[in-house]
Amino acid sequence: MTLLQQRLAALVALGKYIEQEPKELELAILQSYKANQWFTPENTRLALENISQQFLQQEKLEQFIAHYKLGEKTAIPKTVGFVLSDQTPAEGFQDIIYSFLVGHKSLIKLSPKDAFLIPAFIKFLATQGYEEHFEIVKKLKGYDAVLVSSTKEKVKLFETYFKKCPNLIRTNRNSVAVLRGDESDTALKQLGVDVFRYFGLSSRNVSKIYIPQNYNFVPLQEAMHTYNDIIHHNQYKNNFDYNFTLLILNKIPHKATGSLLFYEREELASRVACIHFEYYDKEEDLKNKLQPQLENIEVIAAEIKLPPFKIIPFGQTQTPTLFDFKNGMDVMTFLLGL
Repeated sequence: MTLLQQRLAALVALGKYIEQEPKELELAILQSYKANQWFTPENTRLALENISQQFLQQEKLEQFIAHYKLGEKTAIPKTVGFVLSDQTPAEGFQDIIYSFLVGHKSLIKLSPKDAFLIPAFIKFLATQGYEEHFEIVKKLKGYDAVLVSSTKEKVKLFETYFKKCPNLIRTNRNSVAVLRGDESDTALKQLGVDVFRYFGLSSRNVSKIYIPQNYNFVPLQEAMHTYNDIIHHNQYKNNFDYNFTLLILNKIPHKATGSLLFYEREELASRVACIHFEYYDKEEDLKNKLQPQLENIEVIAAEIKLPPFKIIPFGQTQTPTLFDFKNGMDVMTFLLGL
């Protein structure tokens, strides 16, 4: 068995470990929720399910390895520093998987809001003989390259700080959906998954919809009522109440459900419990609206084909695969080129 095959086997074993959720992982889930109330056990388990099903299955890993011809390449081991985001539980582990597959060592600077899940994964991989491949640090030093996921406000700071070494610095983007106005109730409920999962905090959450002129909001509102239980989450409710009050006080026209607020804005990013919308006339007009925003869009969800844009079906924005790189930046090519 080659070294690459051994690393693949360790990742597959990790996938089974996550699926079984032993006591130490269950504890990490509860600790995550205590440290960050947005990381509910339900949402954390959904995130872990995607990690195990999309990133740690043997067949999918083999397909990924074959695509990048890892078995035919021998990368010189490097030390790669990671500054991780905390939009969704264990979000940054996808990048760490890439580094491990290539054979690099990972220096990991965790977010204080997501400090328990990835250490649990690394502890398991240490039992598989890979303790030396990972190190959790408070400050990055001794690295050959860095991968950073951060907010737009901090990007310039990171670009300056890491300018002397190879780096990939990604910002938090937003995702959008395109509606025709004739979607089924089932389709609209699937869109609700893209809107509400992780409370709308992820780059892959739909924060804005593009709708045709004279769009009838009623079917969409009724479908979104399916997710009204989210209002029982205290922090989400506080955001909903605050934003609802702002819309009323400022006399901003809006549509509302029991847990979501719609109002017209060109901006992609919306507040928690809010969705922006923008009207379009015809397909060409829609493309002209999307094109200038591509560098700020993570995912476009729709039921229609819209070449040349890549489209993801409703309900699937939160199930990225190994080939779905954050901001569309090919991390594997970067790591293999070090």
